[in-house]
Amino acid sequence: MRGRAIIAAVLSLGAVVALGLPAVAAAKPGYFVIRHERTEGLELHGSNGYLIDVSEFAGDAIQVEASKELPNRALDLVSYGLLDHQTRSGLDFNLGGQGDFHLRFVAHKRKEEPFASGCKGEPTVVEEGVFVGTINFHGRRGFTDAEAKRAPGLVTTQGHQVCRRRKASKHVESVGISSSSAPRLQEGDVELLAGVRPADSAPSNGHRAFEAASFEPLPGESRAGKWMSFLASDTLRQHGVSMFSSASVSSTAPATFQTPEPTDPTSTATVEPPAPFSGAARFSLNSPTQADFTGDLAVELPGFGRVPLTGSDLYSAICEASGCTKTLPKINAELYGPGFTGYSQRE
Repeated sequence: MRGRAIIAAVLSLGAVVALGLPAVAAAKPGYFVIRHERTEGLELHGSNGYLIDVSEFAGDAIQVEASKELPNRALDLVSYGLLDHQTRSGLDFNLGGQGDFHLRFVAHKRKEEPFASGCKGEPTVVEEGVFVGTINFHGRRGFTDAEAKRAPGLVTTQGHQVCRRRKASKHVESVGISSSSAPRLQEGDVELLAGVRPADSAPSNGHRAFEAASFEPLPGESRAGKWMSFLASDTLRQHGVSMFSSASVSSTAPATFQTPEPTDPTSTATVEPPAPFSGAARFSLNSPTQADFTGDLAVELPGFGRVPLTGSDLYSAICEASGCTKTLPKINAELYGPGFTGYSQRE
């Protein structure tokens, strides 16, 4: 099975936050360098069933993520990003009116991680302990709350290391994520995209987006029939904090995503995804460069409430293995063209 349709913590409005992976730098041919870096993180439970993760990367980037798993493999996810944050010790920051975190770390256990094969340099140290202080988090529009005086967590100090690149087996071809080498849509797969046009999406105005995908079974899979995934998201930036809220769900019910014209699946499509979505929408390609996305399709997004997903202010397009309709904006086409994956993934 190929991954679930679970969204990575993508922070909004160009505020790209490191995911906690060691920073890799250039080195002499045949080697690469992992830079010295310190990360801190904790986890606690919020109200309404949310799990909250708080992380700081390299002393200048903060990420707060609240996630909630729902029935039928649905997921609500809200990510906050706070960049250019300078902290001397511990997690000490304000989340733009939605939270205050004033914490210091008390280590209880320390261990050194073994070096990866082919690496030399400083050891990586992992400290287990608790963050002590105050946590007051109040999600936008009350989707979750959390208050605590302490929470378990980790501090990882990645040592500066130089590593030898491993040679690929002669039977293995290296594949990167690019439009030429990693096609995400196979023959028979269809993907519908809709969202605010890039020119209309100023950082303070948010960026509504919707994605639906219908996947054919892969050769050798025991699953019969198509598998559908649906994702909606919106973004907001205020008080120096970026917020990304999303809801996703998957389904095997054929009626949730239909393309009535089997010989021309990019001409018409209807979607009626299950909760947390409501209503339905119809995509119609009226000309090579003009399409309509109409209906009453909407979604309940944590922190935003009910968000409509159709309308004349949104672009809409359909993609298949060979490419996308010309109604997809150019900047999106560079991302969503054949081969580059957005949010939907095969299961």
